[in-house]
Amino acid sequence: VCNSGIIDMSDVRSTVWRLDGRLAGQRSTHATESFANPVLQDSSEAPPRAVWVWLVDQVLANYGNEQDKLLAFCQRENVDRIWMQVPARYEPEIDVYGPPITNPPNSFKMVLRHEDALRSFIRRAHAAGIQVEALDGYPEFAQKEFHFVPLAIVDAIIDYNRRVAPEERYAGVHFDNEPYLILGWHDPVRRERILEEFLQ
Repeated sequence: VCNSGIIDMSDVRSTVWRLDGRLAGQRSTHATESFANPVLQDSSEAPPRAVWVWLVDQVLANYGNEQDKLLAFCQRENVDRIWMQVPARYEPEIDVYGPPITNPPNSFKMVLRHEDALRSFIRRAHAAGIQVEALDGYPEFAQKEFHFVPLAIVDAIIDYNRRVAPEERYAGVHFDNEPYLILGWHDPVRRERILEEFLQ
């Protein structure tokens, strides 16, 4: 990605926006390099791109004009889609890294936080020609015992979209689950079961 401080975006469809105004590698690669003022190659002819935004609270709170920086970056780099971490909490709380959940709670739901700020940001993004998709994901969501969690996320996004104006709606839902990070992935039998459950 980096060559003498120049970030070559010509073959990159998606990039991660760090909230301090810098670029970083994809979350799944745990890249550590970033640049305060990257010099990006001309993107005027590049196909539209998407970015992940994981630290959504900082964007919605607009610390240091993060919204302006993010939207300006998107426009400059031909980014037309933001995959933004859903600002939410689970009720009741669950531990996706704990033991398997054999009996998911009937009352389990995802509750959006900061709805006013979320609506305002999505409205601003739409006005700039940028779609915002709800983003979430854990490797464990691929496993059958955790399927109730992404289903609750989708239900919450549908409910939100029904309640808000068209220009404040999410354009979709994007899951970044990465099931290959689940313990046991390298065992062929275990991997086959994980993949079967992932596709259910």
